[in-house]
Amino acid sequence: KSLKEYKNSKNAIIFFISHNMQEILSICNKVLALNNGNQIFYGDTQKFFEDEKALKESDIDIPDLLKLKNIINKNGYDFLESVFLPQDFIDRILNFLNCKGK
Repeated sequence: KSLKEYKNSKNAIIFFISHNMQEILSICNKVLALNNGNQIFYGDTQKFFEDEKALKESDIDIPDLLKLKNIINKNGYDFLESVFLPQDFIDRILNFLNCKGK
């Protein structure tokens, strides 16, 4: 079982410490971000990655997927709203391309 499946099946609380931001997006529903022992952010994982100030204060680089999403959104395509996981991203892109082709 994956960590996320275990957490969901057991209704467990898991403390997951990582510097891999894509893993955090995929596994965690809450984030506690620290910088030099000081709390920068505590709350919803997706909100954390949308909070540019918290990311900057935490000295965290956003995952490449979110960088690409932000570029697409800034160019006027807002169909990627609330997409944070790779498979969701791929599904939305394919859906968008299929709709444009019709």
